[in-house]
Amino acid sequence: MSGNSYLGRSGKLLLLVVEPQPAEALSLKNAFAKQFSLILADNAADGLLAAGEFHPDVVLAAADLHDITSESLVSTLRRHSPVSVVIGAGPDDGPAAAAAMRAGATACVARPYRISELEPLVRSLQPPRTTLAAVVCGPVRLNPESQRVFIGDRAIDLPRQEFHLLHLLMSNCDRVLTREQIRRQLWPGLADERSNTLTVHIRRLRLRLDDDPWNPTVIATVRGRGYRFTAPAPDPGRSPA
Repeated sequence: MSGNSYLGRSGKLLLLVVEPQPAEALSLKNAFAKQFSLILADNAADGLLAAGEFHPDVVLAAADLHDITSESLVSTLRRHSPVSVVIGAGPDDGPAAAAAMRAGATACVARPYRISELEPLVRSLQPPRTTLAAVVCGPVRLNPESQRVFIGDRAIDLPRQEFHLLHLLMSNCDRVLTREQIRRQLWPGLADERSNTLTVHIRRLRLRLDDDPWNPTVIATVRGRGYRFTAPAPDPGRSPA
């Protein structure tokens, strides 16, 4: 297994598994594919990227990660999310597991995993489902529940991460968000601040919102600071949704 794989089924608990050992990952996949929606990552860096993109309900991570320590994984997750983190520890993983628990992990279980014990623990950590209110900025309306965006009566389709970016910007309408604030919220595992990932997503959002890329007014660049979302003027040729 390399990188991430997403076995999604709507309405189920979303479990992110960070497991470097293929045999353990396969065992968890076979055991949980029908019970949960699964995201499988074989290293911590990919796990952090998946956490930022998919916002899992629970994270299950091996204590003996190789690219980033499990302690660092938990610390990074904790800075950005209240998600429950379960650490799987083998016989020789005591120090690593203890460090991860000090960093804020929720629980520690034996690894190789005992599915009969792990499944009820994961289920008990599922956060309560809440209804998220729609966000409205002028003629733009974003519904987090349906993952739909309207400008007046016109629906626009957004890929998942662009939707999350727009949600973040609209939730802070008329406020400047720094690139670092956005990066920490949406791409917590993206260590290279020189990456153009955010710039590309901003450019795509502007095009979808009919925001002039040469003189943007909806998603404005505040030089030296970041970006500010300002409600666009209503289109007189369109009626509100």
